[in-house]
Amino acid sequence: MTVTAIRRVSLVALLVTSFTFTASRAAVQKADTLQVSVSLRDGSRIIGNPTLDSIGLQTRYAALRIPLRLINLIEFTKKESEAILSLSSGEKLMGTVTPGVFPVRSLVGVVSIRQDDISTIVLLQKMSLSDSGLIAFYPLHGDAKDKTAHGYDGTVRGAEPCVGRSIIPNSAYCFDGKDAHITIPDGIIRYDTPAFSLSVWLLTPRMDKQSIALYLGAAEGEAVIQTMHGRLNFSLIIANAVHSASAELPVNVWTHVVGVYRRGERAEIWINGERKGETSLPEGDLTHGFPEHHSAIGSYAPAQVAHKRGFDIRNWLGSIADVRIYTRTLAPEEIQSLYAADH
Repeated sequence: MTVTAIRRVSLVALLVTSFTFTASRAAVQKADTLQVSVSLRDGSRIIGNPTLDSIGLQTRYAALRIPLRLINLIEFTKKESEAILSLSSGEKLMGTVTPGVFPVRSLVGVVSIRQDDISTIVLLQKMSLSDSGLIAFYPLHGDAKDKTAHGYDGTVRGAEPCVGRSIIPNSAYCFDGKDAHITIPDGIIRYDTPAFSLSVWLLTPRMDKQSIALYLGAAEGEAVIQTMHGRLNFSLIIANAVHSASAELPVNVWTHVVGVYRRGERAEIWINGERKGETSLPEGDLTHGFPEHHSAIGSYAPAQVAHKRGFDIRNWLGSIADVRIYTRTLAPEEIQSLYAADH
């Protein structure tokens, strides 16, 4: 292949003969959420950040679009662009990868590597700006484990692994709207916290009932993302009064939802990277001190069956994926980055 120098590079760049170098301001500004190690057939190796969020895979049964964050390893066979993908869920897929080049931002610039020259690509998760303050993260890719180091693992109660946004099996959990839920530990967010943010991907076929997507229990500090009166609410109870930031939620479509809390100031709800609702908040603690009101994904205080039935509070009907809980407010650009990275 030819080497085209778009900008001045080091001597190392002149030794590379299999790549085309390009400079991309957008790529440089993109959040470094992944790191890759690309092994070439000639024994060389390139380490850097991919400028793609996903790759196409044409299998025998379907054309798929797979986010890089779901992939652990890509092994290219000797056939043109054919590869075996090992996913984080433990599954493997085989097919033809598109596009025909894999761009990586390395120390010498953005390197577009021909797939015919690649032996393997190892993908590694890397800390990004949006991981600061991330106290719990539930990808819900076949289990309810917390992927941070804090150990807030959940327990699946009747929910079933299912296909997520990227048409990949076991990349979300489905809830039946009756008893299915996932319990998570109390105390992830305390009642006296100055700020926190909740991020989650949701899909539901209905908006006519009060249904719980994410509940931080009143045992330690109550907050909830729920459908109510045909809208999606990010709700908090302070001084015995309910305060909700509200927005429209499309049905039967995967939607990224973020709730942002600033003590004594306001609560906001963001839909697909845009702020759609907010409400002012009084000074005061979140409701707490109710030991039976435990936290859950897809349910309100699971042990409070009689209370839920009395108020016709339903469990979630639909799918949930990628639940993130932060101990701080997310900035607008971080929310937009989360939506773009996961979309």
